[in-house]
Amino acid sequence: MPSGGNNLVVDDCVAPDVFDRLLLATAANPAELVDLYREFLKEAQRTLMDMRVAGRERRAEDVRNHAHYLKGSSLIMGALVVARQCGVLEQVSSESDFGQIQRLIEQMGTALAAVERCLTNKLGVSLALGRDTTS
Repeated sequence: MPSGGNNLVVDDCVAPDVFDRLLLATAANPAELVDLYREFLKEAQRTLMDMRVAGRERRAEDVRNHAHYLKGSSLIMGALVVARQCGVLEQVSSESDFGQIQRLIEQMGTALAAVERCLTNKLGVSLALGRDTTS
């Protein structure tokens, strides 16, 4: 976990090496990079919603499975803070500690929002709306 107490966000909430590699891979079509990150965030939010439901319904195995899935896609896209939190959530879910599960799921929402802000700043477009933030 990053240092800073409850602050889950680090300056580079997206790993620079991963971002640069994806930027290079999509250099011929820059809109493709925006689409990749937009789809990642959309799927991550869907997965977060599924985790919240599973947590409320006390289905620890489902929470663990969703966390594992999100950890993999977060690593691929460079969202390392989210990936680390998913690893912790996987562990806590295997122990069926629902108080911790709920807390970690909410922190995951905060971390995903930070990743979205970071990517919006890096890409110059709103990933939620698809509009240019400079307009």
